[in-house]
Amino acid sequence: MPLGNISYEVEGSLDYDGDGRKDVLVTEDDFSSGMTSLYVLRNKGNFTFEKITVEQNKRNIFTVITVDINGDKRDDIITVTSSDFTPFAIFVSNADGTFTTREIKGNDKYFLQHTLSLTDMDKDGDLDLAMMDYEKGLWFFENQNNFTTTVRRKGTSFDTVTNGLMVHCDDLNGDGWPELIVGTLTATTLSIQVSKGTGPFEFDALQNVGTLLGGTGDGFAPQGRAITRLLHTIDINADGKKDIVMTSTFDKKHVAWINNSMISSSNDLDLSEASVHPNPATDMIHITSDLGVTYHIINTSGQTVKQSDLQNGCTVDISHLSSGTYIVDILDHNNKHIIQKLIKH
Repeated sequence: MPLGNISYEVEGSLDYDGDGRKDVLVTEDDFSSGMTSLYVLRNKGNFTFEKITVEQNKRNIFTVITVDINGDKRDDIITVTSSDFTPFAIFVSNADGTFTTREIKGNDKYFLQHTLSLTDMDKDGDLDLAMMDYEKGLWFFENQNNFTTTVRRKGTSFDTVTNGLMVHCDDLNGDGWPELIVGTLTATTLSIQVSKGTGPFEFDALQNVGTLLGGTGDGFAPQGRAITRLLHTIDINADGKKDIVMTSTFDKKHVAWINNSMISSSNDLDLSEASVHPNPATDMIHITSDLGVTYHIINTSGQTVKQSDLQNGCTVDISHLSSGTYIVDILDHNNKHIIQKLIKH
């Protein structure tokens, strides 16, 4: 079947039936009823797909994440809904092409602005749920037996968090406890803060990392679906530590905060300050930067494969490099790094 149905919202990919091919997860809104259908476009090979219904017009779904919550190597589906007193619906894979639905009940009618992040917060081998709501703040849900039972934990140390827009969990310092990365929004600023994980569902006070241009929540439509995809933790400079990478839709910037021990606000980088083109490239690239002094091209093993001085811009021969992904690390006059990813064909 074609994937050109304009009513579909692509939510991600998963191996629905364990055949080794990635399938496509989509939602489709029924505007007359206000409900959402959840489908898997099963990959049959040779670019042909079969539509499989996971759930049809039962609830209004806002945010969707695919992740293996129980370690069985099968992707599960986690959704935020606007259904009264059932803010979350989780579809646990039965490893046979079917799902078991778990509904997390709550006293609240539903959450409004929201992003999800899943990580093992108590080291029991399954993934727990963190949720940020614009009005209700930051909440944790402990996974017990594939969310058959759920303990709702309110982060008492985060009661003062207001205007929460996003949350992301990852272990940034390698101690086994996940850190929280929180984004809060006002009309003028989008603030990124980090809280160090210290134990099961335990975190230190939030520390400011950096700020970007703010605005209204309407700038992140369609609500949680778009917000969840804007913040990532990856090692962008190949030093073995995960950094924070953020896309700001208000000022159209890609910004990274380099992990120095954990995260230091003095090492924020604007990824828009340099240009590497063409990208992907085969033989030659042009590096353009008004701030750069030197550049290093680094492979995925962290080895510098080429370096030189950089005066406003230069042309670099990369024909001898093997095909793959590289990091172009540009050092400016203030000893800050400007990072660009390069694809070599």
